[in-house]
Amino acid sequence: MSQKLFREFIVLFKDWPVDATKRGRCLGEHLRKNFTQSFKKGEFSDDIDVAHWTKVLKDLKPIANNEYVSKYPRFLSTASLGLSKDQCKITLSNQAKKYMYNE
Repeated sequence: MSQKLFREFIVLFKDWPVDATKRGRCLGEHLRKNFTQSFKKGEFSDDIDVAHWTKVLKDLKPIANNEYVSKYPRFLSTASLGLSKDQCKITLSNQAKKYMYNE
């Protein structure tokens, strides 16, 4: 069972990007770190909580496949603050965070 689960996560991670602008705070990075800590022997790990990781995989698949983007489309191109997607990405980057805390 753990071999199949391991392979499914590898496929999931291929579609889940790591945001280089948010090192240490990126969800993709966090997921990979927790995954590698649990699956220390790769697909031959036998001491994992299969029920937990099956649930995590089930919950992450719709997000990775953009099912909610299709199901609940956005009609506005800006956020509540009036910022575009690119402006939000810049504002949430580590570089902007460092700048704000140094000012």
